[in-house]
Amino acid sequence: MQHQWLQWICLIVLLSTSCTTEIRVQAYPKILTLPVETISFNEFVFNATIIQEGTQAITELGFYWDGFPIDNIEDANQVEAQLTENGSGFSGKITYALTAGHEFYVRAYCRTAEHLIISEEQRFIGRGGNQPIITNISPEIATRGENLIIQGTGFSSRFEQNEVYLNDILAGQISYRVEEIVIVVPEEIMSDTAELRLISDGAPTLDSRRLAIAKPVIDQISPNPAPKGARIEIIGEGFSKIMANNQVWLDNESLSIISSTKEKIVAQLPALLGNDSYVIRVSSNGREVTAIDPLSILP
Repeated sequence: MQHQWLQWICLIVLLSTSCTTEIRVQAYPKILTLPVETISFNEFVFNATIIQEGTQAITELGFYWDGFPIDNIEDANQVEAQLTENGSGFSGKITYALTAGHEFYVRAYCRTAEHLIISEEQRFIGRGGNQPIITNISPEIATRGENLIIQGTGFSSRFEQNEVYLNDILAGQISYRVEEIVIVVPEEIMSDTAELRLISDGAPTLDSRRLAIAKPVIDQISPNPAPKGARIEIIGEGFSKIMANNQVWLDNESLSIISSTKEKIVAQLPALLGNDSYVIRVSSNGREVTAIDPLSILP
């Protein structure tokens, strides 16, 4: 009888305990970074899976990646991600020609209203690639608005995948092929030299080239001597075909410009001038030149 009472007491305690026990679900999600997919030398896909969703809504998904172990996310690169079709994972893509043989690191993350959850690291290896190499530039001294021929290897055969920059100004392309690209030197360049950089299929040249920019030159002023109020032609090279980028001075007086090409500027002389000789100066794209022969004014 005593043994029977003990059984009843144990059963009551067990039922009481099971009725008051709650199954607690973790509030924040659990995620896992998966191995990186290498698509090509400059394309990598990051993947992660959601192990447990938690009770808090996910507001952001993404990845942190860097060329060093990620101890501080503030120093890492960030890529936002999208949920996969089945909703149990997410992925993001980068398109960089990462250094061949170098180790890189990635960590998946997700945010809720209250938490930032960061997964463990995955390592992957950069593949490098056929970085473009510049072997020749012609002409050696470039002129604004003129064609420049860039020869080398590893250029993309796809027009939109070749980008040429001069002092961070994107140059317009005229033609392209695997070993030659023809661009137009931007008029906006204001310096005596320009750093030339080329990116093909997302891969930059291993080194940049320093390109000399031609200075404006005055060969002739016509007519000379000239009557007061006349239009004069300043003939030479290296002028800007954009009128606003040119300035002409008669001594220290600015002249009105009627038209301009790369070889000629037409300017208007004032009607009120003394019977004297004047120095002609021209500035094109911020670079100035003075005519050797002064301009004489007819009586």
